[in-house]
Amino acid sequence: MAARILLTGFEPFSDLTVNPSQLLVEEIQIQSSAEVFKHILAVNFEQAVPIYKDILEAVQPDLILNIGFSAKAFAIQLEQFALNSAFDAEQLNQHRLIIDGGVAAYRSDLDAAKLAVQLAKQGIPAQRSDYAGIYLCNFIYYHSMHWFAQNGKAQNALFLHIPLSSRLSATRCLDMKRAYPSMPIEQLSQAVNYLIDWYMLERRKLT
Repeated sequence: MAARILLTGFEPFSDLTVNPSQLLVEEIQIQSSAEVFKHILAVNFEQAVPIYKDILEAVQPDLILNIGFSAKAFAIQLEQFALNSAFDAEQLNQHRLIIDGGVAAYRSDLDAAKLAVQLAKQGIPAQRSDYAGIYLCNFIYYHSMHWFAQNGKAQNALFLHIPLSSRLSATRCLDMKRAYPSMPIEQLSQAVNYLIDWYMLERRKLT
């Protein structure tokens, strides 16, 4: 049975007219034989979660790669942990638990440090990160891990924080009159394809 892989990105938010994660998910050409499902999520706590739960149930993924943009990222950040904590700036700036009674944190079964080294060997700047924040990126990542846990599956989820693509960075630098870290979208695509190929190879070793 073919592996089912879920890729997610986010819609634009704040003053971004294009979200780099949306651009990557929409434009990437997946080279694997796996079944790949792409979804773009709203940057809204109330809207994103029920839709995402429906997506998870419909796709029944074996691997989830959640992708989001970070203006502070100088490389691809592979997030190891998802915390049961959220800060919703649109709802009276309230901190809250993502899931009442849920575990304090989930740790991905995918080794972020090892994968970051492997990506670097491919010429792709990458690093492990242990803190995905407490905004919507961490929120969705926690739900990915929680879905795997509820279904008795390995935590084969990983969140990737990416910088601007070079094309978007050039436009934003001109608009905002300042420099931003960036990576070519071809390199970002290469990273996602590498992670999928790595997962497929590890999957075959188990069969």
